[in-house]
Amino acid sequence: MIDATRLHDGCIAYDAAEDVFEPGVIRISEMWPDHQSLQRHIDAPYLPAWFSAVRNCGVLESKFTIFDVTGARVV
Repeated sequence: MIDATRLHDGCIAYDAAEDVFEPGVIRISEMWPDHQSLQRHIDAPYLPAWFSAVRNCGVLESKFTIFDVTGARVV
């Protein structure tokens, strides 16, 4: 999933890791330049198979949050 997503046009970052404070919780972080790029990723043909696979692996819950900014600046 990580490799396939990183190949998507517009993908700036896509990472997954186990939360060090909540063992068993996997956090996935994605960065996209705009909503259209994210939507193309969401509509990718391999995503339904991925969701099915994670359910079969015992994933109990999935939550998705989009953080949006109106601009960015280097700090």
